[in-house]
Amino acid sequence: MSIFTKITEEELEQKKQGIKEAQTEHNLSSSLGDLDRTYKEGLTTLKDLIAPASLKFDSSNFELNGKFGRRFFVLA
Repeated sequence: MSIFTKITEEELEQKKQGIKEAQTEHNLSSSLGDLDRTYKEGLTTLKDLIAPASLKFDSSNFELNGKFGRRFFVLA
């Protein structure tokens, strides 16, 4: 009795495909984790809005912690 079993070419291809899918899923989940971390780091927190590290006003826009905004006034 042999400890090695013969597998067909079709079974071998199925196993290879399964490995490729697992690797793709792993790569996708790690890149999603990186995107999630980047997204969370980029969010402005309430603390940043109350006491910003930098605040600069120009004639047509303003800059708050490196993010630009514009103010509008409507007179009725």
